[in-house]
Amino acid sequence: MTDSSVALTILLPVRNETMNLRVMLRILRAVLVMPHEILVIFDDEKDESAPVVAEVSASYPQARAVFIVPAAASLTRSAAASLKRMASVF
Repeated sequence: MTDSSVALTILLPVRNETMNLRVMLRILRAVLVMPHEILVIFDDEKDESAPVVAEVSASYPQARAVFIVPAAASLTRSAAASLKRMASVF
């Protein structure tokens, strides 16, 4: 759904949050009235949250699962730390 009509993107990093995620997605669906997307981010292919997103997204396409390869997540954190160090120099 990533197009110009989306006014809000919510990032939900999860790890095995099956019940909590189900409740959170119901709440968000009930209260959000603006065009939005919900990206549920997980880094383990065996995460129990992924099937919940697949099930919910059938009737709520604004919710999508995004798998991030753990090495890429680590690299991103490392790059952010480097940028922070560089910013403190100036």
